[in-house]
Amino acid sequence: CRFSIDYGKGAEAQLPHLARLRALSRFLMVVTVVVGGQGDAGTTWDCLAWSLGLADAVSSEPLLISQLVRIAQAGLALSALQTVTERIVPDAASAARLDALLARFDDREPLVRALEGERLLFGEWLLDQPLQKARELLKGDGPAAEPDLTPEQLEAALGAYRESMLRLTELSRLPYPEAGPRIEAELAVATS
Repeated sequence: CRFSIDYGKGAEAQLPHLARLRALSRFLMVVTVVVGGQGDAGTTWDCLAWSLGLADAVSSEPLLISQLVRIAQAGLALSALQTVTERIVPDAASAARLDALLARFDDREPLVRALEGERLLFGEWLLDQPLQKARELLKGDGPAAEPDLTPEQLEAALGAYRESMLRLTELSRLPYPEAGPRIEAELAVATS
């Protein structure tokens, strides 16, 4: 699958395909559970394979939201898998097919690409906006909204964002047991 995204719009890019993909994943989960409950093993394993393949359709999108939707879709497929394996067990060919599809979700590269995309597509895009538009985008709504930033404060905030994103992107390349404590330390520094 390829979805038409105008990355030049930065934070204003439209992503209607993500909601549709999640809805389709929910549908496939229900179908999988229903046909699995009826004992139709072939259709059950096909639906699970389609669901995992559908989730992986956005693996190359350099957006964090796309990767979060991908993870949620995989979670729906895994939930269906857990439910149906209480009643039926996949044959060797179906199990191998599902294992191969599940192995795609072990790859850290989509997350690394998404973090780099967030920094480049949103952070750098924001930095290129006229000062007033950048202020409006960062300010938020309501009584708790931050006051307007000066140009120097905006530049400093975006510089800090850029540096943090570069460090988090590098950490995301590491296995989680190694990266987790370092990410937590990074977040503690950023919020202090």
